[in-house]
Amino acid sequence: MEPGLDRAQSFVLLGGDRINLGDSLLTAALRELFLPGARSVHLSLPAFAGWVGAFVTGLNLLPLSQLDGGHVLYGLLGRRQSAVGLITLVGLIGLAQLSWNWYVWVALALFVGRGGWAHPSVLAPERPVPPGRRWIGWAAVVVFLITFVPVPFR
Repeated sequence: MEPGLDRAQSFVLLGGDRINLGDSLLTAALRELFLPGARSVHLSLPAFAGWVGAFVTGLNLLPLSQLDGGHVLYGLLGRRQSAVGLITLVGLIGLAQLSWNWYVWVALALFVGRGGWAHPSVLAPERPVPPGRRWIGWAAVVVFLITFVPVPFR
């Protein structure tokens, strides 16, 4: 175990610099499944590309305004998505106290949503998502939960 590591973590070397990566539930589970008990794991570049892909997926599924997560939650909850979006925004500002990177994402999400966190109204709000397709929306919520990285870089 390397000095100063109090828990398992993954890292990548880019240009000779070590970048410590945060974990999502998915990456933590995969590390424990394939490398049980490992304290520090050096990711290859293809593995790092996978980490980045999962990270970006988690970001895109945030339930805010025009992000895909906002679309999904609006389809599932209707106008109640606005409350979830506000809670998400407040949560991201809280996470920014742990990692400044979240300020950038909050600004970007607000820019894309034209200053709002709620999904804009749709043409036919009375037309719900068919019951046979709602499971896809809930699967997207699960994907968000397992790919979201609270502290991306340590």
